Amino acid sequence: MKLSDAFEIKVKEPALELMVIQLNIGEGYNKELKVKCPMLEQYATYVSRVQENSRHMQLKEAVEKAVNDCIKDGVLAEFLRKNRGEAIGMSIFEYDEEREKALMAAAERENGAEKSRSEDIQNLMNTLCCTIDQAMDYLCIEQKEREKYREMVMKETEE
Repeated sequence: MKLSDAFEIKVKEPALELMVIQLNIGEGYNKELKVKCPMLEQYATYVSRVQENSRHMQLKEAVEKAVNDCIKDGVLAEFLRKNRGEAIGMSIFEYDEEREKALMAAAERENGAEKSRSEDIQNLMNTLCCTIDQAMDYLCIEQKEREKYREMVMKETEE
């Protein structure tokens, strides 16, 4: 990954570049690396337990259970005993941040799809000289969605 990929203004050759390799340490990935670094493997186990627990528990409860189970099973046990509160707090923050990013990405995809559909309606109206309702019929847009698209098209035509 390149730092310059995150720049808002793209430049052909940045004055400073940082390149990093991102490795997946999740279950089934980079086994050789985890064998060489047992602490990394234990961290991956801890994260996996948090993820599994959070599928059927509230996040705080899932993290606390993962911490307790890891201590009991000798996974990061010394670290988690010494830094229990901080580990729980950071895990909740980290997991919430990942979840929030995923939700934002999904919302952006949905907004992009809606904008594209609105543009399709406008293109049909212009190309076929048809009404907005006819264009939505051609595109098989459900009745419950039509008012939203009607507003979007009207707003875009005003601009």
